[in-house]
Amino acid sequence: MREYKALIVVVLSLFLPIQQALTQPYYSCPEDLIPKYDADRKLWGYANLFGMTVIEPTYTKVSPMVENKAVVQMGDKLGVLNCEGRIVLPLE
Repeated sequence: MREYKALIVVVLSLFLPIQQALTQPYYSCPEDLIPKYDADRKLWGYANLFGMTVIEPTYTKVSPMVENKAVVQMGDKLGVLNCEGRIVLPLE
């Protein structure tokens, strides 16, 4: 009986981290995206720490990323963008 309890403990200790990982929201976003200004187009986007553009410059103003989201402005409309470049809250 003691061997079964030990086996159950081992199985649960292997299963629980996997279950927790599967139930949490998945973010494939890099933590360090910084605003990047395109002087030719006069628009803002986001780049990684190496300066490579990750989100194309299409916004007139942007805020820094906080918890993988940022406030962006296009003209006089504001919205929220996630770190994958998808609009989370529509520009209004």
